[in-house]
Amino acid sequence: MKQYNKIILLVDSFKSSISSKEIALIGKKIINKYSDIPVLASSIADGGEGTVDFFINEMGYKKEVTKTVNAFGETIDTYYGVKDDKAVYDVASVVGFLVNGHLDIYNASSYGIGIVLKEIIKKGYKNIYLGLGGSITNDGGSGILEALGATFYNDDLLIELHKDGHKCVNKVDFKPVLELLEGIKITAICDVTNPLLGNMGATYIFSPQKGAKEEDLKVLEDWMKNYASLFNVESSTPGCGAAGGIGFLIHLLGGKLEKGIDVILNELKLVTMLDPHTLLITGEGKLDKTSFYGKVVGKLSDLSEKYHNDLLIICGLKEIDNSNYPVYALHEQMVSNYKETVKEDLKKVFHKIVKDYLDKISQFRLKEVSFDNRDYRLIREEVFVVEQNVSLKIEFDEEDYSSHHYLFYLDDKPIGTVRLTKHDNNLRICRVAIRKSYRGLGLGKVMIKFVEDAAKKLGYQETFLNGQVPSIPFYEKCGYKAIGEVFYEANIPHKKMIKKS
Repeated sequence: MKQYNKIILLVDSFKSSISSKEIALIGKKIINKYSDIPVLASSIADGGEGTVDFFINEMGYKKEVTKTVNAFGETIDTYYGVKDDKAVYDVASVVGFLVNGHLDIYNASSYGIGIVLKEIIKKGYKNIYLGLGGSITNDGGSGILEALGATFYNDDLLIELHKDGHKCVNKVDFKPVLELLEGIKITAICDVTNPLLGNMGATYIFSPQKGAKEEDLKVLEDWMKNYASLFNVESSTPGCGAAGGIGFLIHLLGGKLEKGIDVILNELKLVTMLDPHTLLITGEGKLDKTSFYGKVVGKLSDLSEKYHNDLLIICGLKEIDNSNYPVYALHEQMVSNYKETVKEDLKKVFHKIVKDYLDKISQFRLKEVSFDNRDYRLIREEVFVVEQNVSLKIEFDEEDYSSHHYLFYLDDKPIGTVRLTKHDNNLRICRVAIRKSYRGLGLGKVMIKFVEDAAKKLGYQETFLNGQVPSIPFYEKCGYKAIGEVFYEANIPHKKMIKKS
């Protein structure tokens, strides 16, 4: 088994189910339980929802809470992150689907984003990261411009676009905005490369998912063409169509667009940590053909090829069969209670990864102990008395004084028990117990093999057991076959099981 000098855990959020940070914490806790290999477990984002949280949670940015308005002018609380002369903010915090109760593409405005940007600038932050993604607007960033001090006119009539929706305008004065932004550097974090206009532009590609109907598209596109004509910016520049045209605004203000995942990984300095002895674990909610194009999984797979490190992928649902990397999927198909079970499902997946890649069976040992051994008795109490509600009188019976008792250790920690009791000319395996936190790693099967070897050393070639009915599939994997009728011990259904010949 390959030896790793570090494990890096960067799994994107499973949307509407569990955050990237929660996944990182679950994975790190389980890996640390069974391995002393250093683990870097970080949340990750690609420039959309969760970008601010990444900078706050992972990069030491301070959380600043403020008030603004959502896409429809309703007052909301929001927050951004700051560090040194830098600030970072997500447009989805204002114009995202989750903070707005409905869709209305004609009246959804980016004005609230501008309110926050103005506060950030006035507080003296010179380098601003703006995460584009998840917007319900299609206003070309006109609302942001207005909040920063621009004014729009139809001839000499003042038009407040953030209040009047997509009204006709033919003049704009945005000199106050340019003065406000003097010395300010804006970097938009964005993975969209669409232009502002045309069949591949903001309106035709993205507005249908924001509530636009087929008959709305030409109206919205004509407005966007007229709006773009007010500025000396090439609307065909890749990325101008991002976030309903906010990408166009970024170019207008002299900013630049960068791929979100590149910005995030640069902040993490990931490339300085990758080498052939690194195990990199990534993933996202649904793994499909789009996962390998500009998203977290795709970028990390490219880097893994370059630096020759092992890569594993975790996902909720797998819809692609030609991945070049091991994939651990929580489910084979969509399930109705996905959100309710996702944490437990992830724990099972991480336990399997530990078993497959960080197997510590070599540090697993068996020791014969006396019946009075404190750890031995404690584990039996935990499993049978506490978990299975067996009385102490039944659990610790007279056969204990004539049996062989075995305690199992992992990394010198006692984790399991088995008792061998003479029965006619054979030995019966019983009191098989393993502590709850060490289940799911395949150690139970190893315990049975170890104790069978111990029986042979005692001169017995055959062993049998009385397996609890729910555990029969496990014992079958250990080579035992159920025979006879169900009977009860300590009010628990059992079946006799013999070793298959």
